[in-house]
Amino acid sequence: MLEVCEVTKKYAANEGVFDCSLQIKRSEIISFIGPNGSGKTTFLQLMAGIINPDFGIVKIDDIDVRNQESKRDIGYMFSLNKLYQNQTVEEILEVINEIKFQNSKWDEITDLLIEFELISQKKKKLHQLSLGMQKKIRDSNQLSRLSKIDFIG
Repeated sequence: MLEVCEVTKKYAANEGVFDCSLQIKRSEIISFIGPNGSGKTTFLQLMAGIINPDFGIVKIDDIDVRNQESKRDIGYMFSLNKLYQNQTVEEILEVINEIKFQNSKWDEITDLLIEFELISQKKKKLHQLSLGMQKKIRDSNQLSRLSKIDFIG
């Protein structure tokens, strides 16, 4: 189960996520809907442990998401934004492997590259690939089924 307990992340006086609490049980699917700038992505990143809250705690099965052990249980399907456009496919997957698995899953990630027919693309930068190929790379991380909980942002 995912538990969000009184989480706050401030960026400016009235920007960010304020005093949010939530419980999500196994196999539940939820969606956040709101206008641009309302905190949806920030809240997903807080739940995934990508950014830390200023106050409050997020736990998965009673383990704080800031704990390195919990990172192995979290999948985060990132949006295709400019942040990743100048990185190669291999660099993106190396970052995921390092953060999420402390470099212990490179063989599985290589297997995914082969399974998704991406091995020949691994030295290309994301912006050099078609949108469909970019989505395939993003999705291959999620479809690895190495996570207990998945966030799609």
